[in-house]
Amino acid sequence: MLLTYNYFSLENPLASCSFAALMRQFIRHCFKSLADPILNWQYSRYARVDRTCRFMGLTILVKSGVFHPVFFFSTKALAKYLSTLSLKGKKVLELGCGTGAISVWAAKNGALATASDIHPIAVNNAQENAHLNGVKIQSVVSDLFENLNDEMIDLIVINPPYYPQKPTNLAENAWYCGEEFEYFKGLFSQLAPRPNSEEVFMVLSEDCQVNKIKEIAHKNQLELRLVHTEKSILEWSYIFKAERKPL
Repeated sequence: MLLTYNYFSLENPLASCSFAALMRQFIRHCFKSLADPILNWQYSRYARVDRTCRFMGLTILVKSGVFHPVFFFSTKALAKYLSTLSLKGKKVLELGCGTGAISVWAAKNGALATASDIHPIAVNNAQENAHLNGVKIQSVVSDLFENLNDEMIDLIVINPPYYPQKPTNLAENAWYCGEEFEYFKGLFSQLAPRPNSEEVFMVLSEDCQVNKIKEIAHKNQLELRLVHTEKSILEWSYIFKAERKPL
C-alpha cells in the first residue's frame, strides 16, 4: 500500500505563508520524500499479521489490514479532543471505526458507543477490542449510514479516508476517498439532512486537500469549523465540527 501526500501545497487554508512556515513545509517535504518509501514498506510488512498496542490506556488488537490507531496520528488527535467533552450517557457513533479504538475508549468513559465500518473485519475487530477491554459496544457493517437505524445520536466522530485515489479492496477504504472525493460527497450529502442536535466531529491532516473537502461540505449546506489543532512530530491534525450553514 503506497500512501501519497500533498506535501507542499499552499491551498491549505490553515497553512501560514510566513518564511518560517514555508521552510518547515520544505524540510518536512524533503524528509517525508526520503522516509515514506521505507516507512510504507516496513508498515506493509508489519501489518501482515495481527498485532496489539496500547492506546489511551486500552489494549487494542489490530487485525491484519485494519487501520492502526497508534502508527498514524489522526486517531489519537481525535480521541484527545473528545477527552475534553462529557461523554457519559451520550450516544456516540464512530463512522469508519477501524479497530474501534475510539468507540471502546468512549464506552470506557460512559458513552453508549456504536462502531461502524464498511469492512466486516474491522467491525469484528472493534467487537473483539470491546470484549478485551471489558466494555460493550454495538457494531454494524455499513457504508456510511446505509445500514444504521434512524435513532437519534448525540455525537458522530469521523476519521475519514482523504487520499484521492480509488480503493481497490475493502481495506483500502480506510485510506482512499476516491479520485473525485466520492467518500466526502456521500458523507456530506447524508449528514446534511440529519438533526441539528447531533454534533459531528471529523479529523483531517495537513496532508489532505482541506479546501476541496470544505468545498464539498459547502455544496451540501454544511460548514467545517475548526475547533482544535494537534501537532505531532511530522504533521498537524485538525479537528473540525460539521455544522449546518445558517440560512
